[in-house]
Amino acid sequence: MKLGVVTNVKDFMNLLFFGSVFDDYGLFEAEILTDCSLKVDGRRCGKFYDTGEVEEMRLPGYLKWSEKKNLILEAIKGKRLPVKMKIVLRAPSEDEGEAHDEEKDVSRYVNISFGAGRLSVTTGTAGGAFAGAKEAGEAWDEELFSVL
Repeated sequence: MKLGVVTNVKDFMNLLFFGSVFDDYGLFEAEILTDCSLKVDGRRCGKFYDTGEVEEMRLPGYLKWSEKKNLILEAIKGKRLPVKMKIVLRAPSEDEGEAHDEEKDVSRYVNISFGAGRLSVTTGTAGGAFAGAKEAGEAWDEELFSVL
């Protein structure tokens, strides 16, 4: 796990909302506090789709960031900064769609937080065997922060 404070907020926000770096990441959750609060649970609601459509289209369990980033952008746009913003994204698996070994699979997350005029990015991992999880977490830290 690694924490980084974003010094150029404008560039990072352009990367997040107008770039494509995070487009294939799953939207785990988002919370925005402006003049009202908005909470988005990124789990895909299967009842919204026609029978079999989710399986047929091979849609992931979580919405992709590209599917909802405009909604989040609309919530924070304006003359005033949000009071608080938290976005949790899950990096796509390198072997998305293949059979998984729960003992070895490591989920990689990026937590983006804004509050009190400060924007920070924290990486995290979950799952995997304990022995390999540390190395996977360190590799994820380096991979993400090299892009930023």
